[in-house]
Amino acid sequence: LDRLAQENIAVATPDDDARRGPMVAVRARDDNALVARLMEQGIVTSCRDGNVRAGFHAYNNEADIDRFVIALRESGMCLKRDAG
Repeated sequence: LDRLAQENIAVATPDDDARRGPMVAVRARDDNALVARLMEQGIVTSCRDGNVRAGFHAYNNEADIDRFVIALRESGMCLKRDAG
């Protein structure tokens, strides 16, 4: 979540560790189109309720996170975080 915040990407995932699991939900302008664009880059995600969902586990590493965040940023399809 910190990396997404650094890129000013809005998330639906709770900040509180006790309220979240390994799934990250990113707010998108067009969730279906963003899922398709990520899939073109070999990044498997899904969508629900206007959010793109990605699951991370022990087998993922920092490079996987970098690829995901860079792909989101370069897509231009993510909503920006609120200023407040």
